[in-house]
Amino acid sequence: MVLGFALVSAALVYWQVIRAPELAQRPGNPRAAQLQQDTDRGLIVDRHGTVLARSVTSQNGFTRQYAMPGLSALIGYASVRFGLTGLEKSYNDQLSGASGDLGQALTSVVLGRTRVGDTLTLSIDAKVQQAAEQALGDAAGAAIVMKPQTGEILAMATKPSFDANRIESDMPQLQNNAAAPLVERATQGLYPPGSTFKIVTASAVLSSGAAQPDTQIRLSGETYVVDGFTVRGSNLPRGLSNPTLTQAFQYSCNPCFAQLGVQLGWDRFEQAAEAFGIGKSIRFDVPVSTSRLHDANADRTRVLLANTAYGQGQLAVTPLQMALITAAIANGGGMPQPHVVARESTRSGQAVADFGGGSLGSPIDGRVAGAVRQMMVEVVEHGSGQLARIPNVQVAGKTGTAETGGGLAPHAWFTGFAPANQPRYVVTIIREHKGEGAEQAAPMAKALLEAALASND
Repeated sequence: MVLGFALVSAALVYWQVIRAPELAQRPGNPRAAQLQQDTDRGLIVDRHGTVLARSVTSQNGFTRQYAMPGLSALIGYASVRFGLTGLEKSYNDQLSGASGDLGQALTSVVLGRTRVGDTLTLSIDAKVQQAAEQALGDAAGAAIVMKPQTGEILAMATKPSFDANRIESDMPQLQNNAAAPLVERATQGLYPPGSTFKIVTASAVLSSGAAQPDTQIRLSGETYVVDGFTVRGSNLPRGLSNPTLTQAFQYSCNPCFAQLGVQLGWDRFEQAAEAFGIGKSIRFDVPVSTSRLHDANADRTRVLLANTAYGQGQLAVTPLQMALITAAIANGGGMPQPHVVARESTRSGQAVADFGGGSLGSPIDGRVAGAVRQMMVEVVEHGSGQLARIPNVQVAGKTGTAETGGGLAPHAWFTGFAPANQPRYVVTIIREHKGEGAEQAAPMAKALLEAALASND
């Protein structure tokens, strides 16, 4: 009998304590579903107070209503049938009122009052968000606008996406859609970064002392051959055969950066990439995929190193990771802790908690950051990023054209910031299979930077 009681007690502890949080959020749990329908979940608003998500009454209780379907991947959904995703899941305790005062919660239960969740204020700017969605156009991909000093996200667009208001009816089609509209590409998409990764390689070269901005890179023709493998794509203008590091960056010379990567060697190159967060998990308000320099069991050959140094090989990064790398340059070497939830307050407006702040470290010093910043200015002023130029505003940036194989067009990238001398906004955009970054990403980044600068935030 004692043994029986012990087994029953252990089972109760397991199901009612250890597994309780998991079961409470499990889709289809009738008690959780009923509680959700009986709860007036908290508002989600943008930085100016524009309501992005609210609960409205219906015949079956409360349901969620979302004002901007383009934010569905980030905000997520709160569905009786399909559970919680995005910020609705990450901040469920705050939005459902479960994190409030215990006495208040008990009073609500005893008196039969509706449980009311707290309000979340995001760093998102609804107008800049709309500009980010427009910048992507008809392309799959992602666009991010960030404040480099604070890590505040003003816009995080992803396409294709879905409408959280229609999740109950659209879920079967969404789950079977090969384009993966349920994936938040800005944080979970892993892409070859192409030449935007030359920001990291250039930083590593400068930090190691292997070259200075005016150091000439000796090329044999327009290619670089390493262990029988030929790297092409010099992109250099006619008559320029041995460019400086600045010129190689400005014109995005693949053979130059392949050679520099091999000169650095795997150890120094990996240390530099790790300092910029490659291979590390990023703490954020929603799950983030971990970027990687190469496959886990990769043979670290010189050929792979050469390809990785100009942004190809087995390299894969998230757009958020690329935005953080760019922010480190804009911020004088310091990488901010990114965040999109700024504040929690009660429905009456009383402050409960502030979020955000912090740093992810300093991958480079101010001298190197300043040198790379000037190289990025040259890209926009005289190099491959000229379509990102803004009148009366100096822009720093880097284009990328990432080969994907399989006969598909490359991904078009642009990452940069403005104003270059006093950076206020970082913009990173990728348009899947759209071709050259100089033509298919730089103009869109310009429009997005203009929208951010016009917001005067």
